[in-house]
Amino acid sequence: MKPKQFVVLAAIAAATSLLAILTWSANNEWSEVTLGGSKLLPVVSGDPDKTARIEIRNHDSVIELERAGKEWKVKNRDGYPAKAEDAIRLVRRLAAAERVEPKTRKADRYHLIGTQDVEAEGSAAKRIRLFDAAGKQIADVLVGRTRIDAFGAGKAGTYARIPGEDQAWLVSGELDPAMRVKDWVEDEVFELVATKMKRLELQVAGGEPVVVERSKRDDGSYGDAKFVGLPEGTKPKAGDGAADLMRAAGSIDLEDVRKLAATPVGEGISTITFAGVDGLNVTMRVRKDGEDHWLSLEASGEGEAAKSAQELTARTAGWEYKLNPSKPAKLVPDRAALFETTSG
Repeated sequence: MKPKQFVVLAAIAAATSLLAILTWSANNEWSEVTLGGSKLLPVVSGDPDKTARIEIRNHDSVIELERAGKEWKVKNRDGYPAKAEDAIRLVRRLAAAERVEPKTRKADRYHLIGTQDVEAEGSAAKRIRLFDAAGKQIADVLVGRTRIDAFGAGKAGTYARIPGEDQAWLVSGELDPAMRVKDWVEDEVFELVATKMKRLELQVAGGEPVVVERSKRDDGSYGDAKFVGLPEGTKPKAGDGAADLMRAAGSIDLEDVRKLAATPVGEGISTITFAGVDGLNVTMRVRKDGEDHWLSLEASGEGEAAKSAQELTARTAGWEYKLNPSKPAKLVPDRAALFETTSG
């Protein structure tokens, strides 16, 4: 090939590539231009006291947070206390978010960045609405996927779109609110080191009681956890089942929460009762509701433990907590999981 022919062919190839790029860009309406950064929600104030309610909705569920003075509550969980700092952080991030890069205007491409309407089938978007104390809506935005390091190391961006508008944006900041109740509340319901328990009694619904004790030594300390009162011909399975029961009872976290109308009673209720070495006494009740297990508790105390019992009661009275699906097998196991028949 002659040099002149090569130059002509190269020029044609370059022109063809440029035309393809321009055509694709025009059809897809994407832009990588960095703008000055106008506010995503200019009417939102960084002062969290200007916001009285937050509603976060996705395709399947909704979280509603409501401010009461300086405190925040989960409105659609009967006012269970929420972590105020997380609600405030979300409001401030929304107030600070800036429109940096315009993205697609085509509805059939919203799903690529997660900004389709939440009602759309398979939508991954989250719709955040803010309201003032009078109930007036002050902000409404769809947030989609997060781009970590979108604007440099440690500087995340989020795809977002205002409902009713075609233009989607890459905005500054991370605006991906959690959709699990446990992420908006203190998920630790109860915590007590197992070695602080001296006796535990488990009564699984329809079963015989199981008792675990730690014997008190002459020096006042307590020994290892052991099953007591086992029927003749029965022995613990290999492992540390007695201590495992105490550990399970000493660490309760919630997945969800709901109001408790009355203390659960009757068939189908499993109970765990234990006494602490410092005088704290706790009774837990577990019931199955569909595929889920829910726990409620009450506490009393003697001496120095009285204050701990009062604080625990004030925080948990009138509430029932949904357990992680893996928890019941550890907290209320069947006897068959704990014991076996002795040979001979």
